[in-house]
Amino acid sequence: MHNLLSSIEINFDIRPLVDAISSQKAVVYVGAGASISAGLPDWKALLVSSLMKAKANLKEFDNDNSNFSKSFNLAEKLLREGDFLMSAELLQQVLGNELGEHIWEIFKKTSQPSQIHKAISRIPFSTAITTNYDKLLEMSYNETHPVYTWRLAENIFRSIKKNTFAIIKTHGDIEDLSSLVLTRTQYRDLMQINKSFNDGLTILLSLKTFLFIGSSLKDFDLLRLMDDAKLTYKSNFGPHYAVLFENEVDESFIKYLKDSYNINVILCRIPENYTGDILTDIVCSFLKTLSGSVSQKLVTNNKIVNINSASFSFNDIIHNLLRETLKLTGAERGIVSFVESRNIPGLEYIFKDDLYQKNEYYKSENYAERISHDTILGFIYSLGGRERKYLYYSDISKNQKISNIDTIPEKYQYNPLSPETKSVLITQVFSDGSPVGVVSIESSMVDAFTLEHLKTIESQSSSFGAIFKELELREKSVKEIDLLSNAVALQGLMDNCFRLKRFKISYLFYEINYRKGELVAQYDPEILSTLNEVEFSYKFDETSLATHILKQQNEKYIDDIIMKDNNETIISPKGIKFFNIEGSIYATPVKVGHYTSFILVAWSRDSQQLVEVTSRISRMAHFITNSPDRDFSNNIAGEKYKAKRFIIEINESIKRLDQNINRKSWVAFLQNENNRFGFIKALLKPLTGSNCELARIRLWVYNEEAEVFTCIYSYSTQSATLKDCKKDNEYVGVTSRADDPYCSFTINRFKDNPYAMHQHRKMFPAEDVNTKRLHKDPDGKWIVGPIVSRRTKEPVLLGFISADNHYPEGDVIKEKILSEKYDAYQRYAIDLINDILREVLSVKPIIKSITGTAPVKDSPEEVSA
Repeated sequence: MHNLLSSIEINFDIRPLVDAISSQKAVVYVGAGASISAGLPDWKALLVSSLMKAKANLKEFDNDNSNFSKSFNLAEKLLREGDFLMSAELLQQVLGNELGEHIWEIFKKTSQPSQIHKAISRIPFSTAITTNYDKLLEMSYNETHPVYTWRLAENIFRSIKKNTFAIIKTHGDIEDLSSLVLTRTQYRDLMQINKSFNDGLTILLSLKTFLFIGSSLKDFDLLRLMDDAKLTYKSNFGPHYAVLFENEVDESFIKYLKDSYNINVILCRIPENYTGDILTDIVCSFLKTLSGSVSQKLVTNNKIVNINSASFSFNDIIHNLLRETLKLTGAERGIVSFVESRNIPGLEYIFKDDLYQKNEYYKSENYAERISHDTILGFIYSLGGRERKYLYYSDISKNQKISNIDTIPEKYQYNPLSPETKSVLITQVFSDGSPVGVVSIESSMVDAFTLEHLKTIESQSSSFGAIFKELELREKSVKEIDLLSNAVALQGLMDNCFRLKRFKISYLFYEINYRKGELVAQYDPEILSTLNEVEFSYKFDETSLATHILKQQNEKYIDDIIMKDNNETIISPKGIKFFNIEGSIYATPVKVGHYTSFILVAWSRDSQQLVEVTSRISRMAHFITNSPDRDFSNNIAGEKYKAKRFIIEINESIKRLDQNINRKSWVAFLQNENNRFGFIKALLKPLTGSNCELARIRLWVYNEEAEVFTCIYSYSTQSATLKDCKKDNEYVGVTSRADDPYCSFTINRFKDNPYAMHQHRKMFPAEDVNTKRLHKDPDGKWIVGPIVSRRTKEPVLLGFISADNHYPEGDVIKEKILSEKYDAYQRYAIDLINDILREVLSVKPIIKSITGTAPVKDSPEEVSA
């Protein structure tokens, strides 16, 4: 595979061209080369074909001295000598009206634009000028644009004045044979008689930046127009640009174009041993790169979507933004899809657009469509993580793809909106740091997109996410709670988490004040060795780790705050000095429900200790701040605070273990299988207690070699236990294959998204085979929290906890619907348990339990629950 960009030589700054296109001050001048790539003849080949037509007509003349024969012979001689205009003049005498009819017969055969035409139409030039008779340039655009020949000079002036896009055909249109310019006489009339048309071209050459494509720049009449414009505007003329091949020019001609007309030559060299249409491929490669640069320029200058209007319409804004995204990237069609809600993660709301279908997809009934999670769009949506995931099909028919996703199961396929689609670019839509949808764009060109296009679509997807968040905020009245009124108590709760207190970690909690646009620090005054808290804050536009986390909505760990991290200057000396920060530092956004409430910053002099527990710090902070208690600020230090009671319950359950501070004795304790089983049971029981209130929990371990999950422990509360079923271990021994859609979903996401999340029957078209075996509500949702070991270079899935709030009601099982906040609280509780449980399951594999021979059970050595 050749790198075609390396065949393009640019020895000047291309940014003025990008700027001109972005500001609607650029014109594309399309010569015969573009149409040649579509199978049409160039000027010489057209005249040769016409000569053959004339020769056939001459057979009826026996007299070689006839005027027709003389004209034919002279036309043939002039054609060999390169005088095309005069040769055409003589052929006109020989053929008369048949010349125009012959040309029409030739040009009507080709009906599809070339890849060069399509590549040109992706770039937002202010005007397109072409010397070609054919309709291919017009056809390549997704909208109908005005087309003017040299006869409509007044319309051309009007288009220039209003700066509206138009296609100008300087040599006429095949649909109007009388407008065709081919002979010496016709060129003379065009240049001398139709002065107003030439004046229009001169104005464009003077005021705009031209990009010449498919033109050799040896047309005498074009050069004369440029001479006139250069003499009039002198140093203000240009710069202009021309794509030329090395076999068309030499160094002296390149210098002549630069010195005489301020034309910069983009020189294309033909690589050896290249197969395919090299001329087309190289030009398209350059135009693709230019399109990406322009899209980035435009999206940077783009105004933020107005989501504060009282007449806010989610559907209209999303559709308009999708259409704008397609135009920015030069794509032809696309999809953006959002979840129905964050608790039911099915891609429910679908917006489609096809710029060539005149809003055919923009119909209200299409919003009810659903994208299954066993498609590539559903899979990409499900991947969380620290960076936005993308997938690029450079040629979907050959399954050629580039992605930052480690593994993409082959079973997940993309269904394009059109059979003409060749390239597809997909990325996630994030809202407040978590995925809420996906956006994909399509092109009928092979390898149509670049890294710059990806940056553009990622910027646009951020706007999609902001609009989605605004929709949520408008649909739900979210009561804000003062989470940080007692930073000392909050830090105390953090320290009470299993094995955190001994690490001597210091904490800061930055409260977000959206009214003032600042982050206000809440902290334990003992950090400053003082009894009184001194106010400390950052403005949103200040440089600091906290503001960086707020903007990026991702956690960040820095091993040494003194050293530069990837050359990023995100650490504020002001904060380091004020809080006496040393060693390693970790920061993460902490969310209440789905919305960021504050920024947590933790640091420790022992970097090894801190890096081991960053996951637990984040999970603990999320669990504490998502307590369902109404009076959070009043109860955070009190015994009534639910999250605190849950933590105390866990600590009491594992008190014997927590006394073994020495890590070796803790590992030795867990080597004993009965100890390990007892500890697991003690750890899981609080999930169904009064401080979490899950109805049922099940612990599954994963045998990767056998590709099967086995339930090794289950517990149901009394009210959730079915008649003739046991509370303890009713589901022990139940297995589920790894290729089950719901298990496969967890396997595919755990590396990037190792957190508990809801699953629902609506996620997949296939039936959930465990619905009957596990006595689940067939229409309800359940929680799945992966248990992930990170002791090796690559994360390892040890198993998962599944839990639900399904209760028997007569002969049926129904889900108890909780508030969104309580749903989130239960998920964070499972995350917290899993972070401890992964250490237990990492000590020694539970081999016997996988076969079902040793379920979790009470034992003399069991830690008391």
